[in-house]
Amino acid sequence: MMLADGGVSVLVGVADTVDVLPVGRVRVVLVDDPVVAAQPVVVPEVPVRPDQVAYVMFTSGSTGRPKGVQVTHRGLANLVAGQRMLVGAGNVVLQFASFGFDASVWDLCMALAGGGRLVIAGERHRGDPAALAALVRDSGVEVATLPPSLLAVLEPGQLAGLRTLVSAGERLDGGLAGRWSQGVRLVNAYGPTEVTVCASAGTVSGGDRPGSIGAPFGGTRLYVLDAAMCEVPVGVSGELFVGGPGVARGYAGRPDLTAERFVADPFAGDGSRVYRSGDVVRWRADGVLEFVGRVDAQVKVRGFRVELGEVEAVLREFVADAVVVADEQQQRLVAYVVGSVTAEQVRERLPEFMVPAVFVELTALPLNANGKVDRSVLPEPDSARPEATGEFVAPRTPAEELLSGIWADLIGVERVGVHDNFFALGGHSLLATQVVSRVRLVFGVELPVEVMFDTPTIADLAAAIDSAVPGAAAPPVVPVGRDGALPLSFAQQRLWFLHRLEPGSA
Repeated sequence: MMLADGGVSVLVGVADTVDVLPVGRVRVVLVDDPVVAAQPVVVPEVPVRPDQVAYVMFTSGSTGRPKGVQVTHRGLANLVAGQRMLVGAGNVVLQFASFGFDASVWDLCMALAGGGRLVIAGERHRGDPAALAALVRDSGVEVATLPPSLLAVLEPGQLAGLRTLVSAGERLDGGLAGRWSQGVRLVNAYGPTEVTVCASAGTVSGGDRPGSIGAPFGGTRLYVLDAAMCEVPVGVSGELFVGGPGVARGYAGRPDLTAERFVADPFAGDGSRVYRSGDVVRWRADGVLEFVGRVDAQVKVRGFRVELGEVEAVLREFVADAVVVADEQQQRLVAYVVGSVTAEQVRERLPEFMVPAVFVELTALPLNANGKVDRSVLPEPDSARPEATGEFVAPRTPAEELLSGIWADLIGVERVGVHDNFFALGGHSLLATQVVSRVRLVFGVELPVEVMFDTPTIADLAAAIDSAVPGAAAPPVVPVGRDGALPLSFAQQRLWFLHRLEPGSA
């Protein structure tokens, strides 16, 4: 689908990757082919016009089919010009985002177009905060762009040496802003893929109001409009429309969607278009934008842009009907289905971040007077053991008791059995990093984050902790009762555990 929609005529890669792709009739060039490697390294004499497509980036689609955004060279030039406020020649820049997301273009341009050095984070660094911190420290990284959900599980001291930190992809709350704006320039950036990565940015501090997404970035034009396409006054909420050189040409091979989202600029008078973002914002008196919410079913989950309709479309391949909602507090998706489907079935069709953490089976979806699904009356998901299979087995040792409390606290469930799967209960990669951090704090044991994927049950993780402390019959910091022998009750251990996390809180 991507090759067809993107109009791809040549695929460049290495043999072990290309061999598993359904490339069809697309011409393949293997860079590890000796004949190719022997070719002279010269700059091709190919004229490039500003409005030609520089790349096509695929994003989530509400119909169940991702759509390719056609970004132009003009948009990239505007991006590079705007980044001059953030980086200088010779700066060392971290590339945290993977190549499947447009934030990777942001990192590439920031470093290489500015005469800097790019340090690329691998999958291990993206999944393990400790490994990422070591990469930043050892590579001398000065500029990094990271999502707030990752900043929440890191401490500013772990990224010592940073001069500029850009927060993007999710809402940055005041608490995180206050914690990370000390000793580093903290910039909050906002922008959909359709406007060449960034539409607005601004320096923030702990005293700034939550939701600030800054002022227009580079040559971008920002309009806050009502339903009649008229500008609204300062302080009044409206939909954000983005104009300027960063606006993409549209969606590859999708003229219907292009016409819907890319509309004529009502104020430019030069035939240019604006992108209808679907985001609700408002202007502040100081010229800064505040993010309010969405006007459609698109959400952000752990920094990833998700069209709920795309997830629902996949679910309906397995069940009679489905509705998906975002639990923003837990940073997870909850699926309400008429029928039966499991996370494993859906995982074959969707990337991990789009797989619902909880499935609630209903005999029918609740409807309102207009015959539409009434999301306001959808039942709360069972917090006892969502998606857990098999018989509940209670913790049998102090270590299992503490781990059960950690998991229950992070996932938001009432109880966790020793054989329950962390990811089946609603855990995800970001929560896995928090488990590892709390294990380090409570047990004094350093484990790689991969242990959560290799040992995804309480029983297995407790065994891994025991093996990490040779000769220890029990974890060294497990609390005991007042007589020095009997273990504390579960409720008492939870209080002790919370006190370890935040002294004075319990």
